[in-house]
Amino acid sequence: ELIMGIAESRTLEQVDFSHNSFNKEEEQALVCIVLESNGVKELKCSQCLLSEEVVVSMFGSLQGNKVLERVDVSSQGRLYTERASIEIAECVSKNKTLQLLLLKGNAFNSAECIFKSLPNSSLQEFSISEQSAGCLFEALKANSVLCNIEVEAHAFSARALEVLAEALARNSSLRSLKLIGKFERDGSICLSEGLKKNKGIEHIELCNSAIRREEGASFISFVKENKTLETLQASDDAIEISDSDIDKLIEFLRCNKSLKLVTLGKESLSVLAASELKKANFWLRIEFI
Repeated sequence: ELIMGIAESRTLEQVDFSHNSFNKEEEQALVCIVLESNGVKELKCSQCLLSEEVVVSMFGSLQGNKVLERVDVSSQGRLYTERASIEIAECVSKNKTLQLLLLKGNAFNSAECIFKSLPNSSLQEFSISEQSAGCLFEALKANSVLCNIEVEAHAFSARALEVLAEALARNSSLRSLKLIGKFERDGSICLSEGLKKNKGIEHIELCNSAIRREEGASFISFVKENKTLETLQASDDAIEISDSDIDKLIEFLRCNKSLKLVTLGKESLSVLAASELKKANFWLRIEFI
């Protein structure tokens, strides 16, 4: 009754069922929210252990929904088959109001069809955990709406990062990019080349990337040519810079006129290199975490 009441409400805009478990009747009532919602714009169902059946029904209903803008079904802790992927892909392609979709923390047998649907979608933010991230990056080449992407993988292959670089060189709608996972050798150099040509990105966050000392400065060299980036954030082990490259790093940062904040891990540089970086006169803020 509570869930049905929410579906019929014309004033309630946000519903959060996260960290709850539902029986079959309650799961179907969730689908009713999607089908009959008159005012709900944000639906959160993270860590609810939703069955594949309800995921299929929910995203099937979402195809025709004209109100919902943000849906979070992350961290369900289940393996979803191709059937669920196809239904999500159809929703992403056909729904015209959905702006944010969080699928992070789920396992899909085949997520490629979801990625292929992105060029036709209205999504502005997309988050997923997926090993075949290259499919998502391939879809990004033709997408002109997506503003924010977050992808988590155990490792990003050099080929996946090369495809992302190609997409970034063409794409001008993306504003925020967050990558969680290790970069294979030479992958960071490919990504840097794409970022040099990108004309829209404002925020980059890298976590656990493990860009080695011999590649660190070469990766950051993109800031010398990029004219839109405002913040670059890297966790402790994301980017390493060798002492011999600190002068190059300072030169790259001085050439950039758009950067406002650079955050590096305390382990990224030696004490001596960090001291040299702090002494340099920048108009941007540099922080160590």
